[in-house]
Amino acid sequence: VETAGDCYIAASGVLSDQTCNGFQCTLDHHNHPELSAGRVMEFAKAVLQETAKVGNKVTTKNADPNEGRSE
Repeated sequence: VETAGDCYIAASGVLSDQTCNGFQCTLDHHNHPELSAGRVMEFAKAVLQETAKVGNKVTTKNADPNEGRSE
């Protein structure tokens, strides 16, 4: 997962089980892209559920933007 501005970018199904020079290799092809798409969708839904818990606290006028965040 990476961020681009205030957005999250996620990829699934791109890493193999093998290592190359100490790093995990990427796949040349993917046999089951529907599984990766499902994983990304589940991740996205989980992110939306978690942000909904703190959304009103952070976006309400005069709210403390640090409220609800862990140290």
